[in-house]
Amino acid sequence: MNNLLKTTALCLSLTSFFACKNDDDSNNETSVSHQPKVEAYSTTGNYLKLKSGFEDVKIYPILSSEDKLADSPNFVYGSMADGAGLLKNTDGTFTLINNIEADYSIARVTLDKNLKPTHGEYILNA
Repeated sequence: MNNLLKTTALCLSLTSFFACKNDDDSNNETSVSHQPKVEAYSTTGNYLKLKSGFEDVKIYPILSSEDKLADSPNFVYGSMADGAGLLKNTDGTFTLINNIEADYSIARVTLDKNLKPTHGEYILNA
């Protein structure tokens, strides 16, 4: 049994190693070399307090339930956002998939090339 665990761990490690690829492949047609210009896009301010040793950290609120998005003004970003995934689209924009815990929902928010939210919708709404 011990050898089976060692073999399984070795196979998983090798699979992980060989499955990785460089996302900055200049031959890849979908590669986007744009560096986002992140700003505080939300009307809600930053309420986080940085501890000693983190003075150089910058915090940019980009979306809150108070914000109105240009492409979907009736979308309200729900409360208690919990668990998220950020996907880079081939056109340089981003898609944020976010679990909205208190609303039993999952939101999809489109962000432009600078991570500014432009469109929001619920893809699961209990």
